[in-house]
Amino acid sequence: LAHAPSSYTEAGNRRLRTKPDPPEPGSDTLRTTMTRHVPANLAKVAFLLCIAISLPAPAASVTHEGFIVDKYCWDKPGHVGIDGSNLETAPEAHTVHCMVDIASCRDGGFVLLEKKSGASVYSVKYVLDAAGNTKALEFLDALKASDGGGRKSVIVSAEGTVGSDGSTFSLTTLALPGSSTTATTTPGPMAA
Repeated sequence: LAHAPSSYTEAGNRRLRTKPDPPEPGSDTLRTTMTRHVPANLAKVAFLLCIAISLPAPAASVTHEGFIVDKYCWDKPGHVGIDGSNLETAPEAHTVHCMVDIASCRDGGFVLLEKKSGASVYSVKYVLDAAGNTKALEFLDALKASDGGGRKSVIVSAEGTVGSDGSTFSLTTLALPGSSTTATTTPGPMAA
């Protein structure tokens, strides 16, 4: 094999292929090699970037302090609850009895209210999700058990995450403000 091509060498009775010399800078061979590999790599990078952008960012935990009321009463005309309280102007008059003992109120879900700066009325800040409604009911049932259900003015400190729609609230803890208790099943001291 005295006249073997430069990319072959003799080793015993076998011919081994060695790497060819790299193309000279500026040669057509170098451009062709790069052209074949760059678009494929760019496509992979673009695909991975699209996936990364479309992934939702982890939701930050927020705390909201305000009145909790049942959605059924809030949705009634004029926001006047079954117990006669006007939830838009005086949510402090809404009773725990109404929220937990009336089937429509108990089963309708719960909302957290806010009174925006300069506003004269309350509005819905967050709507609790299904798991949050369950936790709220546990909390309100325990609150009723501690005072017989006549309690009014249920202001809570709610911690959780806000859904992508900006209004759905995934509740993690619910407590009375100033209470060291954060469990959703044990209420703090009674407020006036």
